Amino acid sequence: LYSKLAAKKEGNFFFAPLGISTALAMTYAGAEGETSKEMGRVLHFDELPKERLHQAFGNVTKDLTSRLDREDCTFTVANRIWAHEEARVQGRFQKTVEDAYGAPAQILDFKDSKGATETINTWVAERTRDKIKDLIPPGVLDENTRMVLTNALYFKASWADKFDPKQTREGTFQADGSRLVDVPMMHKKADFKYGEFSLDKNSPTPSIHKPYFVEGLDVQVLELPYSGDDLSMVFILPKDQETLPKLEKSLNPDQVNNWLDQLHEKTVITSIPKFNLTSSFRMKDVLSDMGMGHAFSDGADFSGISGQKDLTIGEVIHKATVEVKEEGAEGGAGTAVVMMRKTCIVQDPIFQADHPFLFAIRDKNAGILCMGRVSDPSKN
Repeated sequence: LYSKLAAKKEGNFFFAPLGISTALAMTYAGAEGETSKEMGRVLHFDELPKERLHQAFGNVTKDLTSRLDREDCTFTVANRIWAHEEARVQGRFQKTVEDAYGAPAQILDFKDSKGATETINTWVAERTRDKIKDLIPPGVLDENTRMVLTNALYFKASWADKFDPKQTREGTFQADGSRLVDVPMMHKKADFKYGEFSLDKNSPTPSIHKPYFVEGLDVQVLELPYSGDDLSMVFILPKDQETLPKLEKSLNPDQVNNWLDQLHEKTVITSIPKFNLTSSFRMKDVLSDMGMGHAFSDGADFSGISGQKDLTIGEVIHKATVEVKEEGAEGGAGTAVVMMRKTCIVQDPIFQADHPFLFAIRDKNAGILCMGRVSDPSKN
């Protein structure tokens, strides 16, 4: 999914895979026939039987929200279904999404497009502590809307070892690889998990290396833990701008996990920009390109929701934001699935993030929760 979004989005962007997959998993609970097969294949939901898949999503959510419920580290998840007053929601579907996802159904008058949009957007804003406002743009919902399935995420975490604001100073960042911009750079020399890798061989760096890169190695990977060591932020820094497209094209969860497994504790001289990003996506085209077009067509089968083949996905909307500063990080994400009626010298390595890089927020059990690209930290 990252590679598809990166190819369509220039500059900074940020998204929450967990939020998108949760909203689509609720939708998948009502998919049947070819629609179910397609969604299962594209989203890798078919790796588990449906009942176990929904249980797994529920378990992940409960685990995250129970472990990450502290003053210095908070992670919350909320789900809800908004149904048209004339919609006939099947009892089995309603039980699945309520039991596994804690998503009660609420009746909404979609004929009042403005009112329905405001109701859903207010709910998302409240669940994300106002980090995500106006998730659904005006005009998306209308009299043909039969259901909206929503997910809202919020997180706030303090670094295990905070950056000293007195060490933050203006630095030069090669925005988009060439244009130079001045941005506040945070600095720290400390022990972190660190590694250098080749995109071709996934081979870790030798024990003796140059301050930036061994010849032939393409990326530096740095993991900064948040307080409590459950969450961390992973930075993936290509050696130059030319490497970034190759990195984004080849990026996949197995590769990232392989790198993370090979990181070693090391003293690292770190320079990272402060940044504040917000991104919005209409995901219909991306998901269709990935092979899920049936769900958006007149041939879609969501009879598990309504008892008839009268529903199709009109759009999948996602919005996410993150702010990274000396104390830690805070952010949120909202997702809405809109269902429509059919019509060589030994020395400390230097991790100097002064050119575009990738980053991810990772949970030690659940894996990558959010991910993004910083091309110009001076822009929101």
